[in-house]
Amino acid sequence: MESYHPNTVQAFSQDERLLILNKKTNYQQKMKISRCIGAFFLSLACTLAVTDADPVVFNVNMTIEKSNGHFKPGNGDTVAILGLNGDWTSGVAMTSSPTNPNVYTVTVNLPAENWPNYKFVIKQTDNPWIWEKPAAFGGDNRYFQVPAGGTNLPVVLFSDTTNSPIPH
Repeated sequence: MESYHPNTVQAFSQDERLLILNKKTNYQQKMKISRCIGAFFLSLACTLAVTDADPVVFNVNMTIEKSNGHFKPGNGDTVAILGLNGDWTSGVAMTSSPTNPNVYTVTVNLPAENWPNYKFVIKQTDNPWIWEKPAAFGGDNRYFQVPAGGTNLPVVLFSDTTNSPIPH
């Protein structure tokens, strides 16, 4: 049998035409299977990447900010953590702890060995947001290395403030 070339006119017997058609159909089916297998492994890789994150619990004590009048949860003020995964605009909302209503907490899944930068922010309803300036980090972003298996970070004070201002 002669080889088939698409730009030439060739005379094929009925058997040869069926053989060519079968080869073309088999090739198309193999390509569909190949694309499906590729999509499956891509999906599996994405799933593994998502499940490869470890839980990290963030905790911030807002007692002093409440006593200073900077944080008023009764008026709708909220606390968020910004900067995780590069999100410096909306952040992740934190909720008050059931055991201590002055401590706000949130659990976020982060990749092990990652070094996230973050800050706690008071989102006031009637004023601009208040970004913390943590003294332990020179006012810059907080950071740490995520350990394999995750962690429960210790409770820190907003901006590392350790005392209330003296009333006049």
